[in-house]
Amino acid sequence: TGTARFSLGTPSPGLVARWVDDNTYWIAAVLDKPADTLAIYERTTGTNTLRASAAKVWAADTDYVLSAIVAVNTISASGGAVSAEYTSATQGRTASQHGITNNSTSATMDTFSVTKP
Repeated sequence: TGTARFSLGTPSPGLVARWVDDNTYWIAAVLDKPADTLAIYERTTGTNTLRASAAKVWAADTDYVLSAIVAVNTISASGGAVSAEYTSATQGRTASQHGITNNSTSATMDTFSVTKP
């Protein structure tokens, strides 16, 4: 389980799971441009593929908690009272590196933790 508290400017903060290399990993991300979404992406050979999403209007300057749970073939994400889940997540099952990503200079993240259920 990975958890991070964040607030938005014009962001794409997210949690990275099953990181193999720069081109192969999973992302649970918060998107407010072009669409208000909580999304799960699979990155393979450098290309992101949307695997699951949930609509959510993210308010700027508001704190949220983003969580991701990775278990066998399932990756689920929750944040801001919405959740998304993908149940065919076979890529990188043996990868054990996880972290955070922030594609924005105006979003902030803190209180990051990873725990083994």
